[in-house]
Amino acid sequence: IHPNPVDTLFFKKQKKKIKYEIVKIINVGRISEEKWFDIAIKVIINILEKGYKKIHLQIIGSGKETNKLYNLITNNNLQKYVNITPFLSQELLVEKYNRSDIFLLCSRRTHDSEETQGIVIQEAQSMQLPVVVSDIGGVNEGLINNMTGFLCNENNIECFSNKLIQLITNKDLREKMGKKARDFIKSNYDYVIMNKKLENIYKLVSNA
Repeated sequence: IHPNPVDTLFFKKQKKKIKYEIVKIINVGRISEEKWFDIAIKVIINILEKGYKKIHLQIIGSGKETNKLYNLITNNNLQKYVNITPFLSQELLVEKYNRSDIFLLCSRRTHDSEETQGIVIQEAQSMQLPVVVSDIGGVNEGLINNMTGFLCNENNIECFSNKLIQLITNKDLREKMGKKARDFIKSNYDYVIMNKKLENIYKLVSNA
């Protein structure tokens, strides 16, 4: 198994110049059926209903499900709490990560698709963001559960909500998990390390 590597020098947290009272959650990916962005929005609704109002979800992506998400946001009067931005350049994406506090991804299995690695999960951790993600496919190999982030069963809105609330209400926990996430990615997904591993694979094959 040779996962996609991450450029940890590029995906690197910069010092925040602005301190926000609102906890910023970011969700990045193709807006399609398997990414299940509507569940992410329902998680935000659930958190708001529990009384946690100082949150904001930034969805970055494009796709055929985009209009469905806009309708969900409008019908639930969530314009203050959720917004969608089309795909950005890598440079602008890093800026968005840098202004965020938590990464969220609520992917699910479909009849013809399942999350394999989810490279954005590693990019977010490289940016020192704790991650809250679905436990499907190869996702669980790309973080350390309860240390660099949290895993939830797909479509378990309560789990996603409760894990996010843990992070929303505890800045120290966010920062602690974020630092461990960065260390984990540097040790396991950095380009230099992954290139050496790939070189070793070629050597093993050529000597077989």
